[in-house]
Parts: sequence; C-alpha cells; structure tokens
Amino acid sequence: MIIEKVGRKIRRKNIPFWLLWEITHKCNHECFFCYNHKQNREETSFDAALNILRKLKKMGTLFMLCTGGEPFLRKDFLDILEFSRKEGFDVCVYSNGSLINSKVAKRLAALYLNYVGITVHSLNKNVFDKITGVDGSFERTMAALRHLRENRVPVKIKCNFIKENFSEIPRIWEFAKENNYPFQYGMDLVCRGDGSNKFKSSMLSDQQRLNVMRFIYNKNKTFVYYIKKRNERVCNMMDKVMTINAYGDIIPCLDFKTRNTSIIGRDIEDVWNFSPELSKFKNILWKDM
Repeated sequence: MIIEKVGRKIRRKNIPFWLLWEITHKCNHECFFCYNHKQNREETSFDAALNILRKLKKMGTLFMLCTGGEPFLRKDFLDILEFSRKEGFDVCVYSNGSLINSKVAKRLAALYLNYVGITVHSLNKNVFDKITGVDGSFERTMAALRHLRENRVPVKIKCNFIKENFSEIPRIWEFAKENNYPFQYGMDLVCRGDGSNKFKSSMLSDQQRLNVMRFIYNKNKTFVYYIKKRNERVCNMMDKVMTINAYGDIIPCLDFKTRNTSIIGRDIEDVWNFSPELSKFKNILWKDM
C-alpha cells in the first residue's frame, strides 16, 4: 500500500525517482553488437555533472545508475561517485571491469555502492576476447571480479545472450550462482545510433530465445513476460526514470535518441517537464506504431 502511494505521487508530480546516466560514450572495448557509436561532441564536464546531481537531488531523485561506454575511462568518475554518495544518492555502476584494479576497488568499497555490474560475455577466454575485440580483456575482467570480492564490493554479473555465447548460457548462469552473484541477462540487441545493423547476425533465433526462456523457467520456476495492449503506451520508463547521455541530453532511454533536449545551460526541471520531444515520446501508444 505504501509503495503504491509513493508510486502514484512520483507519477503525479513527475519526479525522476531514478537517474540512468550514460556518463561517457568512450569505451576501451569494441563489442560488435553494442549500440554505442562515436560522436564528435564534447562530453559533460565535471562541474556540469555536479550541477546535474545537485538539481536532481532537489527534484527528488534517490537512485543513480552510471553506465557508458566504460565509466572508469573518465578520470573524474570516482570523484563524481564520491560526490553523489555525499549527496545521498543510492548508486549502481555498470562496467566491463577492465580498469578496476586493487586501488580502484578500495575506493569503491569506501563508497558503499548498491552494486557494481560487471559484464561477463563468456567464460572462454578466446570467445570473450573475440566479442570485445580486445586481447586480454577476459583476464582483466576476471581480475576485476577478484579485486571487488577481496574488498567486499557488491557485484552483479551481466550478460547479453547472443549466438556467440549461446552454448555457454548454463555455464555462465552457474558461475554467477556459485559465486553468489545476482545475474542479469538480456536477449534484445539495439541498432547503433549511426544506423549500423551489424548486430543482426548475432541475435538469437526464435528457437534459441524459446530455449533460453525454458532454461530460465526451469531454474527459477518463473518467467515474466509482458504482453502490451494496443491502447497502452509503448514505454512507461519516463514515469520515474530520467536518462541522460554523455553530452547532457535528456533522452527517453538509451535505445532512443531525441533532439533539442540538452540540459547544459538550461533548467533540468523545465526540460524534463515541458520538452515537446520528450512529451511526444512519452505518450506514444502501441496502436500508433
């Protein structure tokens, strides 16, 4: 009952309860299925980042998830995390782990993050490195997991199920379970912002997806699948989640981009509440697709 009341208040007052922040587009991996693409734009400065956090605190934001690109490529990323924790945000981070050494893990431990999500594409070194396009990436990710565990930083294992690692899904699942890591998976791939569709050849077939669903059901004895009605909105994510990209634009989510929604030099609350582009997306129904 209390949760429902809070949810209604969040929707009524349009409070961005969650911040999903693509803190940088830069990445040191070259995963062929990734939606990310290079852009010739200046990323949000350190001072602008802190101003965003100050404003969102006043707006009522409580949770923050930082992703990329690879967040730790920002030299000021740990400073941004430290500021966010001092401001009272509950913080999660998505990373490929390649830059998390013992020193970084110690600093993360002192921040008491909700968790650090580490992407494990495969437990086979050759497959892992082929997916990332970087030799040695498997060893660096495994080392990051060890450093985080030694410093008692909560970890969640993440994995995109694609044809290249399909045969390993049970093994990756068991790896997470054996090490007491929560496991987050995905099967949907998204086209890059530059229009490239190279990812299509790696998408699971319908039969493979069905096999994954059966596997998960047999493990959890449950599988949640939402069937949308024609008069329902395509996405309700913006009811409580504000997504900001590396350049300071509010976007509907990481899968969709908009124009004229920059918050750099503008009032965040005004853009969030009154942007025609965001309002238009928020009210798209399935029957309009």
